[in-house]
Amino acid sequence: MTKQLVALFVVVAASFSALAGGCASNPEPAPAPTIVPVPPNTFVQQWRAPLELKNDRITELHLRENALYAYTRNEVA
Repeated sequence: MTKQLVALFVVVAASFSALAGGCASNPEPAPAPTIVPVPPNTFVQQWRAPLELKNDRITELHLRENALYAYTRNEVA
């Protein structure tokens, strides 16, 4: 179950990356995303967003359809 959830997260992250790159005037063709096995209890980072949490940290991640929600210790969504 964990491997499937991680694989789903990787695919969703890759999809968001592909969509964000489509706004350029002369986009380079993106390489086809490759799905690779991810060891248990690990993750693969596909993208990064500046969240400016200062001294807060993310405690929960929830994937709902096409949106990823991150909650912090101070309950900032």
